[in-house]
Amino acid sequence: MDLQVATWVTYRNSLQPIAQSTAFRQELKQLLEQMGWQVIIPAPNTRGLVEKVSLTIEGTAWKNADASSNGTFQTTVHNRDTGDMVGSSIVSISAELTTNLQPNNFEEITKVEEAVATYNMKTAPKEVLTGDELKVDVWTNKGLEQSILQEGDEFIIYCEVNKPSYIRLLYVLADDSAGGRYTLLHDSTYIDETKVGKPVSLGEFVVLPPFGSEKLIVLAQSTPHEKVDFIRKGPYKFLDTQEAGEAVNLAFAPPKRGLAELERDTMGISVSTEPKLQ
Repeated sequence: MDLQVATWVTYRNSLQPIAQSTAFRQELKQLLEQMGWQVIIPAPNTRGLVEKVSLTIEGTAWKNADASSNGTFQTTVHNRDTGDMVGSSIVSISAELTTNLQPNNFEEITKVEEAVATYNMKTAPKEVLTGDELKVDVWTNKGLEQSILQEGDEFIIYCEVNKPSYIRLLYVLADDSAGGRYTLLHDSTYIDETKVGKPVSLGEFVVLPPFGSEKLIVLAQSTPHEKVDFIRKGPYKFLDTQEAGEAVNLAFAPPKRGLAELERDTMGISVSTEPKLQ
């Protein structure tokens, strides 16, 4: 019987892949094949959908609150045709291994995601939605949701909007070794009527150190974005802060005028970068 290994193995209750996720999945594939399974690891840009696969296996590593105690690794197996869970397991793993599986920058990305969620709750429209609101979608050529990228990979960020919009793209780096952590890749780029409903490239990039969990967040709005102070370091435009909540507030600052007519939408995806697998 054939078995599909999930596109990524996550850490705790997040959407962030574990450290060295690619190597981990390859080793898991070899072990399962030794047991007689025919194993498929889908390409990252297929959104995990592979034809003629009966079962899928997904895994999550958990670190206990007490860092000195063992962690757990949980797996589930689902029937692709029915969606039913047909198997599961929970095994204890050493505290050292659990720590090694934690992706670099995990805590900071978690704070960013919490800050974005909090901001969206505070600014959510109070009126009844009509279905005609501004919407933005974002993805890369390496994945439609989370992306696992290796050193030297070239990737393109795309977005699509349903109305003419001004785009701000905030990218959260794995650490601040480049001179900052929160960088504006697009400040207030206009997408006009001719590009509505079509994929628009926001640039091509190459994966370089440092490695770990990263995040790209696109904010689309109907009017130009409020100007924000930044510090230029080489090719980067860094927000002048190292704190997640402040970075989100700076990047998401609403315009000082026209609030009544303002339409906004935001979407972010997780990006995991790794050294090249030998």
